[in-house]
Amino acid sequence: MTDTHTVTEISKGTDEDRLFDAAFNAVLYTERKDYPNYVGGLKIASGRDFPVGSPIDQSIFFGNFQEPDEGITDRAVEVAIKVFEKWSNTDVAKRIEIFEEVLGVIKRQRYRFAAILTISVGMIRSESIREVDKV
Repeated sequence: MTDTHTVTEISKGTDEDRLFDAAFNAVLYTERKDYPNYVGGLKIASGRDFPVGSPIDQSIFFGNFQEPDEGITDRAVEVAIKVFEKWSNTDVAKRIEIFEEVLGVIKRQRYRFAAILTISVGMIRSESIREVDKV
């Protein structure tokens, strides 16, 4: 990321405005890293990476992602089929518990996810917050 960005001034508006602005700044200035592919919980790096940035501002860099090797997609599908079998046999109450945990994480990180939407796809603040709240 270049140093042309300035920290967004924390809004003097509502609590929601201040929380969003703080999350926006945190996301914008998070350390960038390399992202390998994962299949079955294992990191798989091909050695061929590509940079990913914001489509709304090409100077915002998110990180480098791996180009998958030949056959990785097929292997990922095989793993997914096996995991689906296990998931299908998981008690409904346990599945509900897992989804409730995930929902809790999403709710706790509401403004961070909304800021990610704003930076990555250009949604305005209110739309990005509504999008996260749809969960």
